[in-house]
Amino acid sequence: MPLRDLILIGLVVLAWGSNFTAMKLALEDLPPFLFVGLRFAILLPLLVVLKRPKVPWWKIIAVGALINMGQFAFLFAALAADASSAGLASLLIQTQVPLTILLSFLVFGERIRPLQVVGLLVAVAGLGVFALSAGGSVTLTGLGLILMGALCWALGNLVLRRMGPVNTLALFVWASLVPPVPMLALSMVIESPRPLPPLRQ
Repeated sequence: MPLRDLILIGLVVLAWGSNFTAMKLALEDLPPFLFVGLRFAILLPLLVVLKRPKVPWWKIIAVGALINMGQFAFLFAALAADASSAGLASLLIQTQVPLTILLSFLVFGERIRPLQVVGLLVAVAGLGVFALSAGGSVTLTGLGLILMGALCWALGNLVLRRMGPVNTLALFVWASLVPPVPMLALSMVIESPRPLPPLRQ
């Protein structure tokens, strides 16, 4: 593999890992649902420079509701409640991979070959080993919330699988239209009727 590709992979891994630490730190000051809304609201100015991808609106809304909103609402709720450490959450959310394969089989009838089954079992076992040795802890509530987030991600992957060629950056920016208003409304009902004071602080 070329050195350039290895460096790019390393940067992706660094960004992915540090992302969970940053989320955990931010959740010390912001409630989870408000944070989800803000996370995607800051992307909305990019709508001016990125054309809407040529896919049906329902697919953009589905990606926004499942991957952008559902995944992070459940994940942030678990992290905010100290139901899981950031490192362990980053591992458990990867259960979206076997969930995506299983759902693809159930929904689309995609064939799972024996070698893929072996690979899945090895991957799940690897996740278990990493989770046990990660030094973090997770409560039953935290596990449930993170698995729900992984399920949302997996369902969103099913939408992506049948979307065809698309500008992924534009897709996810336009899908960012979905979370801000529902998450702000949910935050005002559940977390605080006055979301501005936490933002000022």
